[in-house]
Amino acid sequence: MTRTTAIAFLSTCLLAAGCGNADDLEITDVSAELTDGDKSDGITAAAKKTIPEGAAHLYFGTPSSAYVTDDAPYGYHWFTANPGVEFKVGAWEDDGAGNNVAGQVVDFKLQRAVKKSGRWQWKVVAYGQHFGGSGGSAVKYTPARSSGQGLYLVTPVAQQHPASLRITLACGGAECATAKQPGDSCGGHTRVPSICDDGLFCNYEPGVGMCGYADAPGSCAVRPDFCTEIYQPVCGCDGKTYSNGCKANGAGTGVLRVGRCDVDVEGSWSGRTAGGGKVDYTFDADGTFSSTQSPACVFATPACLVKLAPSLGTWRVFDRTLSLTYTSDFHQPRATDLSFVTTRSVDHLRGSDYSETLDLTRPN
Repeated sequence: MTRTTAIAFLSTCLLAAGCGNADDLEITDVSAELTDGDKSDGITAAAKKTIPEGAAHLYFGTPSSAYVTDDAPYGYHWFTANPGVEFKVGAWEDDGAGNNVAGQVVDFKLQRAVKKSGRWQWKVVAYGQHFGGSGGSAVKYTPARSSGQGLYLVTPVAQQHPASLRITLACGGAECATAKQPGDSCGGHTRVPSICDDGLFCNYEPGVGMCGYADAPGSCAVRPDFCTEIYQPVCGCDGKTYSNGCKANGAGTGVLRVGRCDVDVEGSWSGRTAGGGKVDYTFDADGTFSSTQSPACVFATPACLVKLAPSLGTWRVFDRTLSLTYTSDFHQPRATDLSFVTTRSVDHLRGSDYSETLDLTRPN
C-alpha cells in the first residue's frame, strides 16, 4: 500500500460505516509463540512479539515523538492499558516547540492485540480523526471491563513527509496504566511491589534517594536515547562507573554519587593534627557522616568542661574529591573538601577541617 493510498484509505474509513472491523485492514500475525509468562505489565511475551520493529513505547502523560518519511511513513507506538477506564490518544505534527502545524493532516489507527485461532493479531478498535484546522487527530476509547489488560498499537501517518509527529496518551480516569509510569514513585518499602513499566528504570537522584538505601523511594524515568560525550564520571546504583549521569540512566540505573565508583571512602578514617589531637570520621553508605575531634571542648577554661557532640553532615564524591557539607550548626566551616590520594598502596584523605591540615588514613 503506497503512502497516498494509505492516507486516502484512512480518510475514507473515518467517514465510512463499519470501517472499524479488523478484517478491513491488514493484520499482523505471529508465526511462532513464546512462552506466555506474566510480565510486569501483565501482558504476555507472545503478544508483544507482534509489536513492529522499531516501535516506541508510549507512556501515559508523557508525549512521544515520531519522525516519518517517504521511506518510513508510519510512526509506530505501543502501550498497555487496564480494562474499563477511558483513555485518549492524540497525534499532530510538532513545529519543534510543541505546537500544532496548522493544515497538516495527521490520521492514525488504534489497534489491540487479540488472540485468534491460537495466534496473536492486531485488531483495529478505533481511528483517530483530525479536528478543525489544526490538522491533529484524537480518539477516546474505553476497553470493555471483561477484556482484561490490553496491548495497543498506535499507527499515525502524516499527509506530507517528512514530518515530526507528537503522540500523546492520557487517562480519562484513574488506574489506566498496568505498571508504574514516568514520575511515579518506585522502590522503597511497600506492600505492593513498585515496578516501573517496560523501558523505564527506577531513578534515584545522587545524594537524595541513595539508590534505595533505608527504603528511600525513587521515581520511574524514561531511559535517554541520546547522551553527550562530556566526561563527568558518576558511580551508578549498579556499582559501575559511567562517563556521565545520562550514560548511567541510559543503562537503566540511577546515580549513587558523582565521581568514580573506585573511590571508596565508606567506613572509618582518622588522623593526627599538628597540635597532637586526633580527628575521626565515619562515612556511611547512605551519604551521611559523623566526625569528632579529641580533645575538644566548648570552653578552654575550665578545660573540657563540656565536650562537643560529634559533628554530622552529608558527603559526596566528585571524581577524586570528597565534598563534606556539615548539618551541625556549631561546626565551622560548614563545607570543606578532602582529596582522595593513594600512596604506596595506602589510601589518604587530605585537606583541612577543624582549622587543621589533615592527612586521614583508614585504621589498621
